[in-house]
Amino acid sequence: MTQGTFRDPAGSLRLEGGQALRSIHPTARAATLAFLDSPFCRAAQQRGDLIAAEIDDSPAGLTLRHPRISFPTYPWEWTPSQWFAAAELTLNLCEEALVSGLILKDATPLNVLFTGARPVFVDILSFEPRDPAATLWLAYGQYVRTFLLPLVMRRQLCWPLSLSLYHRDGYEPAACYAALNLRQRLSRSALWPITLPTLLDRRKSPQTAPTHRRPHSQDPEVSFRVLRRTLNDLRGRTRRAAQESSASNWSGYTNSLTHYTPQQSQAKLDWVRHALQSIAPSSVLDIGANTGDFSVLAAETLGRPGAQSESQIVALERDLAA
Repeated sequence: MTQGTFRDPAGSLRLEGGQALRSIHPTARAATLAFLDSPFCRAAQQRGDLIAAEIDDSPAGLTLRHPRISFPTYPWEWTPSQWFAAAELTLNLCEEALVSGLILKDATPLNVLFTGARPVFVDILSFEPRDPAATLWLAYGQYVRTFLLPLVMRRQLCWPLSLSLYHRDGYEPAACYAALNLRQRLSRSALWPITLPTLLDRRKSPQTAPTHRRPHSQDPEVSFRVLRRTLNDLRGRTRRAAQESSASNWSGYTNSLTHYTPQQSQAKLDWVRHALQSIAPSSVLDIGANTGDFSVLAAETLGRPGAQSESQIVALERDLAA
């Protein structure tokens, strides 16, 4: 399967066996190789925050060979904690890239996949050299629409994050504003990203031509500090929006559990342990994992010395309380 990288003419992607092959357009070859050779890229890949890439630079063109994520998930399938983890990773990588003279040109949850419970940034072509005089992060609005506003609306109106399936470009502040009441519009989480942009947009004159000039500073150090402050501000707002605002039917699951006695729960654990030891599967998928007890049991059982193969445990919806 071959397809263009999402809205990026610099490369195309195809899946082949256990790899994802990214073909780089000739015009992006030099910039891509320079990025891959940067200390930032090597450090992020070594930590596992950025997808690994084996370089195949042949006369036929530049191809990057990425390991294929065995169990890919999309943002509309994520739990709130996954959404927040992907947002934090995006902001952290962007801030770290600033030091190396780089910046993210787009910031969307679709740039992130998960290996187990860990987020991995998979779109290497999203990084580009930074204008040292620029004080504006061009992906700022995209981050707000795709990462922050879904969390805010989940907090304010319990909109499920799965609605992002129908809003690939994120939520527009005006649409969110229309759904909120006055108290919610003036709340700390909604005032800045929703209410103020909506009201300011209404005051624009139709005859006013949009400007596309990028704010600049004469001092690169000032520009760097402004960008870092912007990212830290977004990080704080994202954390506040991701905080739990109320209990759910599942938040007291362990305390309200009545359909198993302690003896029955222990008998179930013993039965599952025996089944895992007898079958010795190569991988386990725990859907609706609740507190994750059986996922932990599978990891301990299949990961013991002498196991037939390494286990891969993927616990979906472990934090149903969120």
